[in-house]
Amino acid sequence: MLADTWPPTAELPAETGRAPGAALRTAAAAVAGAASREHALPIFTGVRVRAAAGSVSLLATDRYRLAAATVPIESTAPFDALVPAGLLARVAPVLGRAETVALHCGGDLFALSWPGGSVTTPTLGDAFPDAQFDRLLDVAPECVAEVESDTLAHAVDRAAAYAGQQGRITLQSIEGALLVRASDPLRGESEETVKATVRSGQATRSYQARLLGDALRAFAGEPVQLRIQPALRATEVTTATADLRYLIVPMRQPDPS
Repeated sequence: MLADTWPPTAELPAETGRAPGAALRTAAAAVAGAASREHALPIFTGVRVRAAAGSVSLLATDRYRLAAATVPIESTAPFDALVPAGLLARVAPVLGRAETVALHCGGDLFALSWPGGSVTTPTLGDAFPDAQFDRLLDVAPECVAEVESDTLAHAVDRAAAYAGQQGRITLQSIEGALLVRASDPLRGESEETVKATVRSGQATRSYQARLLGDALRAFAGEPVQLRIQPALRATEVTTATADLRYLIVPMRQPDPS
């Protein structure tokens, strides 16, 4: 909810650090895309932005997926703010044009500034609880597959035409590859093999095509690791550096009966 007096004064909150513009743009665009668009649950429409110990972390979730990124920062003071994801998504392209972006936080306001411009927004209230998200981010995979993100994303897009009303895409790890499958009683079936390096066991999981595609596109042009956890624990998509982590909750297998 907006403050009683809006817009705020032209003066920005105190500067709390500076981050590389290109890195902040990539992180903000990827993480903001994982936030919820359901305004009935406003806490999930925000991105948690927290600075400490030389880095700024961004985290967002819509309860079915979670994205977290870390960007190096020249920090002058720690802060923790829940920032509207829509604003970060809109301003992200501008951030990439600046060499450095200043972060400002104070009271119930958060701001970003760069040479020639700035944006200020009220925060959304209390931040996410640490303990719950620490547990979610503590990933213990039973299977790890390394694959080119673009190649797998294109395969998922092609299979989505046969994914049915639920948009169900199934990934099955086999020796040296991932099988991308979809089936729709009305439109037919799809199966494609994507070259991958599979280690630490094998697994089969189903995902909503839109969520899986969004996760892979966040890593466009990069090789990624799919770290598949047991049962219905979230699957993590990340890179070797783990600067960006994207978790997706698998779909339950349909009842055979």
